[in-house]
Amino acid sequence: MLNDKLTLLIHSCDKFSDLWDAHVKLLNANWPNREIRTIILTDKPRPDLNYPGIEIIAAGNGKEITDRIRYLLPLIKTEYVLVTLDDYFPIYPIDTSRINRLVDIMEERGYDYIRLFKEPKCHLFNTEDQKIFTYSLDRDYRVNLYSGIWRKTFISDTLSENSLTAWDYEVSLTPAAAKINAKCAMSKGNEFPILDVVRKGKVLRTAARYLRTHNLYIGDRQIMPLKDTILLNIKICGQRVFRNTPKPVFMAVRNIMMALGMKSFSGEKK
Repeated sequence: MLNDKLTLLIHSCDKFSDLWDAHVKLLNANWPNREIRTIILTDKPRPDLNYPGIEIIAAGNGKEITDRIRYLLPLIKTEYVLVTLDDYFPIYPIDTSRINRLVDIMEERGYDYIRLFKEPKCHLFNTEDQKIFTYSLDRDYRVNLYSGIWRKTFISDTLSENSLTAWDYEVSLTPAAAKINAKCAMSKGNEFPILDVVRKGKVLRTAARYLRTHNLYIGDRQIMPLKDTILLNIKICGQRVFRNTPKPVFMAVRNIMMALGMKSFSGEKK
């Protein structure tokens, strides 16, 4: 049974607890028969919130994501963990049999991680399955915090002794995976489609329209202004182009940007 193999983990923190009601409502509507242990991992205890069939586990006030993960891992009994974030809303039906198939594939082929989201784009290598692809770990963000299925031991291998924010932890993931020669893959099967809801603390405009249409409330968060939305989309397009340039060009441009004082969130060395 899938319940014996897989746990669903929703990363969060108290600052994003206003998203939980809508996220849980959509999760229960679109994956009502999941029958797997489901956890919202946070920092601050919230005894005022209760969701049947979903555990809220608090690692302690002010704990960063890596501290929270270290606290949780001994409490997880399954070999695999479906990891997602609080602001990735599951707005489409999820088929348990298709998730179970991915776990079976991980077992059969020894994968440590299957990313369930197409970004970032990278060169993919065909496997015997037309929708499952392997890829190299030679560029940043190949392993990331978009929705994916992780082997529990691989999660443990990505943790250092340092306490890292979610952003710094995500930067560290690909180098950590490369260090242990982790076997990573990506699925194009759209098994776990999500709506990205929040960026830089603000509700994305597409998400805001969806929330209004479906009468879902996520507190008093500001909707991202149109100007900021345009700039964000330009930045995303630029990142897609930049990350798929030949590596020597990528590194040269990156180093110039850093010399000009721009902060780099790339895990690659100069």
